[in-house]
Amino acid sequence: MALKMIQPLEITHFSNQKKFLVIEQTESYVYEDGKRGPQDGCKITVFDEKQKEKFVVKVKGQMALPFKQEDIDAEKVYAEFSNCIAKAYLNNGFINYSFSADSVKQSINNETERRIIKTQE
Repeated sequence: MALKMIQPLEITHFSNQKKFLVIEQTESYVYEDGKRGPQDGCKITVFDEKQKEKFVVKVKGQMALPFKQEDIDAEKVYAEFSNCIAKAYLNNGFINYSFSADSVKQSINNETERRIIKTQE
């Protein structure tokens, strides 16, 4: 059964949150006929604290893993994506999403931002 694509959404329509807690990062590879090919980017698994959901964002062209593993393990890393798109598709009657972004950068969490702003006043 073929997957039916639904209109793509920008991630801001999916969640009002712009920064997401990073849970995991891995390399992403091209697959052809079920065989793994060359690396084409990385996958960042993040947690949306407002929606209480985790999801994976694929960043094509980002070959090096962008975050330090010890920071991820300590839950200190927040990711901010540029041009992140959520594509919805139907699979066996369920709506699923696939996320992709042009780039990712590390972002400080909201608590740290408040401390910085407070000290600058």
